[in-house]
Amino acid sequence: MTATPGVTSGRRGVAVVGAALADCGRLDDVTPYALHAQAARRALADSGLDRSVIDGVASAGLGTLAPAEVAEYLGLRPTWVDSTSVGGSTWEVMAAHAADAIAAGHADVVLLVYGPTARADVRAGRRTGNLSFGAGGPLQFEVPYGHSLIAKYAMAARRHMHEYGTTVEQLATVAVRARDAAALNPEAMFREPVTVDDVLAGPMIADPFTKLQCCLRSDGGAAVLLAAEPYVRDCRAAPVWVLGTGEHVSHTTMSEWRRCCWRRSRTYGTAGRLPSGCSAPVSTSRTRRCPSGTSPPSSTSKRARSSRALHSTTSVIIRGPSSRSTTAATYGVRVPKGGRSLRWTTDQV
Repeated sequence: MTATPGVTSGRRGVAVVGAALADCGRLDDVTPYALHAQAARRALADSGLDRSVIDGVASAGLGTLAPAEVAEYLGLRPTWVDSTSVGGSTWEVMAAHAADAIAAGHADVVLLVYGPTARADVRAGRRTGNLSFGAGGPLQFEVPYGHSLIAKYAMAARRHMHEYGTTVEQLATVAVRARDAAALNPEAMFREPVTVDDVLAGPMIADPFTKLQCCLRSDGGAAVLLAAEPYVRDCRAAPVWVLGTGEHVSHTTMSEWRRCCWRRSRTYGTAGRLPSGCSAPVSTSRTRRCPSGTSPPSSTSKRARSSRALHSTTSVIIRGPSSRSTTAATYGVRVPKGGRSLRWTTDQV
């Protein structure tokens, strides 16, 4: 077995050992609980571990007491739970919390699981579209002026266009590339290719975003298993080691959106490394030693350096079966060629 992080620092190494999707797309006759169970079973099968070793559960968005209700439905009795809910970065934050708990010995194997029926619920009239996060608290001062959720993202995009000269054509390219990726995924709801012209010709939702630039409502689920180093040897597939994590929250109301760029020093600090060409100071208060023979990412894109969080962002540094470490961006993880890939999913496509 290759060297693992945590050994020299006195903290246990943590790895992603299983990942799976539940059925996805258009599911009118399936409950969210069933999707949670299906995703969990498949992730367990992917890992090769027995369900009896799971002592941690992380879940959000279902019921009143999400992790307790989900664990009860799955027949689990966890001694560690997490129900963090911070929007689209929820699952990366939960993965960070689970990694810390496992490294510190508070849990051995943690299941992260999610299974919404957002599309089916809207069609059946069980819920309406999420135009905003509500009108309570500080949000009451913005909602009367039309500050829907997509409008806030549109304002962020407009600010990026103002500061960096980004064009609507460049923004449309994001949707085009997403559809290109969907064409390669048999689980995707829409796989037909689109062009920049197609995107720009669509109905305007919130300037500069048109219909094809907005999130799809879909049904489905996913589960990920993180485990302590001693359990890795019993797993079926090669592990993906977690080297470091970091999280940041900025605001919910646009009036509190300050001109700041989140430095990823916390993330690299926990991993004990910096990307080449980066001079930001690294905090060592939560540093985990990395295995010998690994190297940091060769470069950091301008887009990543200048990104701002609308609500919350999380980065996770991982190491796949090959020797090079990579950085996970919000909503997904990229591993080196030849390594094992995985993706946390929400109801965004």
